[in-house]
Formats: sequence, structure tokens, C-alpha cells
Amino acid sequence: YLDIASTGFDSMVTHLIVPDENGLPNLIQACGGCGLGGNPYREADYDYYVSETIVVNDQKGVAPFILAAIELNK
Repeated sequence: YLDIASTGFDSMVTHLIVPDENGLPNLIQACGGCGLGGNPYREADYDYYVSETIVVNDQKGVAPFILAAIELNK
């Protein structure tokens, strides 16, 4: 399974990590929102997830990316 995980991680780096004007890495295409229920009510369905704002470097994307890097020792 390590080969599959490593290939997936490398693909993320290739397609989702883009350097900024200072050369620092940015994780693009991250979902900027989270949370279900509330008012107005948000349901965990396809429409909810595809309508959320896409942002750069959201902590819900960066943190798992860092943890994956640590696990794969990259």
C-alpha cells in the first residue's frame, strides 16, 4: 500500500502545490467551508460540497497534507 500512497501524494504535489511569488508552497483547490446543519441548513450532499468556496492554504487541506508527508517521510 505504500507505493499507492506515495504515488497519490506525489500526484498531489504535482497538481496541487504551487509556489507563490516568494517561492513558498501553496496548497490550491482546498474547500474553504465546513460544517453541517445550522441556519440555513447545510446537508452533507453533493450539492453542498461542490458549491463551497475554493481557497488556497485552508487548514483543512494543509494539515492532512503535512501529516501525509510526515507519514510517508517526504
